[in-house]
Amino acid sequence: MVAPEVLEQHRRDAGILKSNGWRTEGTTSFDTLELQTASSGIGGIRVINYVCLDVSHVRVIDSSGSDVTPPERENRLPLEQTWVGSALEELVLESSQVWQGDNFC
Repeated sequence: MVAPEVLEQHRRDAGILKSNGWRTEGTTSFDTLELQTASSGIGGIRVINYVCLDVSHVRVIDSSGSDVTPPERENRLPLEQTWVGSALEELVLESSQVWQGDNFC
């Protein structure tokens, strides 16, 4: 599950691809999951983790079928994710941002 804000960001990203006549092909994966913090209290549970997003097998394809993936694109991105919920089984992705510190991937 994702928070409405995260869903809206994914929709905006998909809209940019569509408006340019692009689509993606391939598989995205994650690895190197590391817990940053976990806390619980009256407001519920909050978990923040680091993870590496691997897009090395994803290509951006234009309407003619040509690969327009930027050659300078980073293939592995460090993300900081925040999960919130009232129970561990009900955690929702509240945010997923590219980590601005040193690239741990």
